[in-house]
Amino acid sequence: MNARKLTSALTAMAVAIAPQVVAAQECMTEAEVNAMAIYAAPAAMDAAAYACRDALPADSFLLSELGPMKARYDAVRPDYWPLALSAATKLMASEGDGSADDMAIFQQLPEEAVRPMIDALIVQELSTEIKPEDCGSIDKVVAAFGPLEPTEFGGIIGAVLTVAVPDEDLFCSET
Repeated sequence: MNARKLTSALTAMAVAIAPQVVAAQECMTEAEVNAMAIYAAPAAMDAAAYACRDALPADSFLLSELGPMKARYDAVRPDYWPLALSAATKLMASEGDGSADDMAIFQQLPEEAVRPMIDALIVQELSTEIKPEDCGSIDKVVAAFGPLEPTEFGGIIGAVLTVAVPDEDLFCSET
């Protein structure tokens, strides 16, 4: 999965809501990027498993061993929600997605309704982007991340995104 697809999936999270309007010039902190990666990971795993279900052998990591890894991420997701939401809102603002009316509507929704919508959007966005010919590589990458704790995964993805998407206005410079 390339940086564009990952960014697209993370943007899907942002498109769904914006409970606070954040100025477009605000950058995402390293902690926010890491949190967004950790929060989005279980939905991204679901998308990959769904999209690759017919392209991978039954004993592949995605189709046979994903459960315990996903459970570790699901256990910590709520802790990362506030920072992930902040990052997603900033990402949405930087890309100009979402109208003021859409933002107002989602601001009024209860959090327990919003989070499942975001998860569904991540799955929908990613599962349509994943091509069968990419499934073997995706399976290898997810398996390689399998032993890592969510915080380690978030740190790696955050670092890769800030290098792969060198947008000086999007990511806060670390000094």
